[in-house]
Amino acid sequence: MEFHQVVNILTSASLASATATITGTATLPEPIPSPTPSPHLPPQAVTFLTVGTFGRVVSWIAVALYTLALLCFLYSTLHRPTHKRLLPILLTLISIVSLAAYYSYATNLGFAFQFLGTPDKLIARQVFYGRFVQYAATTPLILVTLGSFAGLQAYRIVLLAITGFALEVFGGIGTAVIHSGFHRGHLHTHHAAWGWLLLSLLSFLYPLLTLFIPARTSVAQRSPALLRPYTILLSLELLFFVPYPLFMLLGSWFNLLGPKAEFLANTLLDILTKPVFGWALLFVLYRHPEGEVLMTPTWAGEAGYEPVPQAVEGEEVQVAVAPAAAVEAAA
Repeated sequence: MEFHQVVNILTSASLASATATITGTATLPEPIPSPTPSPHLPPQAVTFLTVGTFGRVVSWIAVALYTLALLCFLYSTLHRPTHKRLLPILLTLISIVSLAAYYSYATNLGFAFQFLGTPDKLIARQVFYGRFVQYAATTPLILVTLGSFAGLQAYRIVLLAITGFALEVFGGIGTAVIHSGFHRGHLHTHHAAWGWLLLSLLSFLYPLLTLFIPARTSVAQRSPALLRPYTILLSLELLFFVPYPLFMLLGSWFNLLGPKAEFLANTLLDILTKPVFGWALLFVLYRHPEGEVLMTPTWAGEAGYEPVPQAVEGEEVQVAVAPAAAVEAAA
């Protein structure tokens, strides 16, 4: 068979196949329906309420103030005898936690968006949940500082720390669930948040009563001259602490206060209740040295433990006085 005959046969087969394909009946698939918006997903058009550049500038200013406070408290700690360092150490820890928190805010961390409104008109509000992590650490430290300065018993100070931690955790949970998302196509307000708020307020009762009643009695027993400075410090701290839940309700709960105003208000309160409080406490200790809280040799001694006598048969047991005991005797 000639070459051109082979080419004609292959060409005819290809045309027949193409004709069959073209003239064949094609079954077109049904058009894919447009996706229905899920009630659990917010629509594309969202109004964002954020602190913006204003919030970052305020955060950097707070970082500078907390850095200054940290250096002051650290200097005060290092220039005291070991057994008198408890209060400055607590103030230093408060400053470290707050400095880290505001550094995270300044670098766009520590927040999430809370959805408000309706699915047709959705608002995403910036809420700094990192504050509740910050307060869960700083509030117990502030309460321990006040309780230690008052000379309270150890078990009362432990309870102050636990209740301070609990009131911040409960408040954070309430803020997280107050607007918990969509439910049957509508934004759902979780009424259980009010229960968490109530638990937070109930947790505050123990520190309030303890610091005003047993603590003032303990301060008067330590030194009558300390009663007035302690009462002033406690009253100012309480005065600046009460607005916190008010701004939380007006801000992230009811959206009556914008994110910028809420952020600025909380920042001012943080500065008043932490660095300013710490500086005032150091001033009181400067004016009233008898207000220093002395740590026991177990906490401030060189060895950190008391020697245990070992009885040896036929020998008299002699126990040398530990260097830490000399610290307590000097105090």
